[in-house]
Amino acid sequence: MTHEEIADKAAKTAVADTVAKMQEFHRDEMKVMREYIDTRFESSERSINERFDAVDSRFAVVNNRFDRVDDTLENLEGRLDRVESALTTLLEEFKAHREKVVALETEISLLRSRLDALEAKVGV
Repeated sequence: MTHEEIADKAAKTAVADTVAKMQEFHRDEMKVMREYIDTRFESSERSINERFDAVDSRFAVVNNRFDRVDDTLENLEGRLDRVESALTTLLEEFKAHREKVVALETEISLLRSRLDALEAKVGV
């Protein structure tokens, strides 16, 4: 083997060793970067999950408030129905009493005219 062949072989070996070392270095670097990315992703995922939990909690509170408002409105609707029914009954009674009053006024007017006629006959 010649000196050039030995030098060429040594250079190839040195290059191969350098390439292997660089690959190993970058492989380790990629592992570190991957672990960093995984850690950041898990942290972001936890943060997002916490925010969703907070939103879910707030939504539950708001939903509970809406349920109470809905119950209150239903209660008020029931009360208004009862008030409307009572007012309808009172209006019907008022109309019936009004008719009786008109009939009594008519009868009083008739009696008054008869009384006036009797007084005129008697001379009072």
